[in-house]
Amino acid sequence: MNIDGQRPVDPSNIQVKETIDIDGERPIAKSENYSDQTIDIDGQRPIGKSNFQENETLNVDGERPIDPSDLEVEKILDIDGQRPIAKSKLQVKDTLEIDGSRPIA
Repeated sequence: MNIDGQRPVDPSNIQVKETIDIDGERPIAKSENYSDQTIDIDGQRPIGKSNFQENETLNVDGERPIDPSDLEVEKILDIDGQRPIAKSKLQVKDTLEIDGSRPIA
């Protein structure tokens, strides 16, 4: 196994079952991340899904998937066509359209 493109090491030394490519550079043992599946954070680094305890993901600002339970999401309202947020945080019952853009409580 080639670590940092420099040093060959015996895979048995790091107990490798499978490898995950981190930042396109360094192979590491899958067991170190406890990964079953991976999530792509900011298009760069795969990490263990178990770290987020995700059931499903919300895409916030088109970049970072996060756990819906963090937002206490029941329904999702799109504010200015950009950022999904939890309805419960706005305490929205009905929405009024202001300038064709923003729903408010």
